[in-house]
Amino acid sequence: MPIRLTEDQQHKLFQHIREKWGQNRPCPMCGHNKWTVDATVYRLAAMTTETAAANHIVQPLATVRCRHCSNMVLIHLTQSGVATPTELSLAAPGQPESIVGMATSGSVNIDSKDETH
Repeated sequence: MPIRLTEDQQHKLFQHIREKWGQNRPCPMCGHNKWTVDATVYRLAAMTTETAAANHIVQPLATVRCRHCSNMVLIHLTQSGVATPTELSLAAPGQPESIVGMATSGSVNIDSKDETH
């Protein structure tokens, strides 16, 4: 089962996007302004020859995707202040349910909910 951001973390993510992007950030590929935010937490892992270190070199990410051309932007969850490393528990790959609380929503269009404007 995918790990999802909590409602509070989603709110922080939207705040970060609004603060950094403003209200009208067109896609650099197609020029449209139709973005979707996925509440799923993704892990970008570094390639390593050391098996023991493979799960410790991880970047926690959220995706923001253009609904017109599918261009994707990645937002680093800890650097943006959306979640702490402790909340994400990235060093415990065997227990993904403990990474963050489960949210009920999936992808959310940035321009579709009042709190995202």
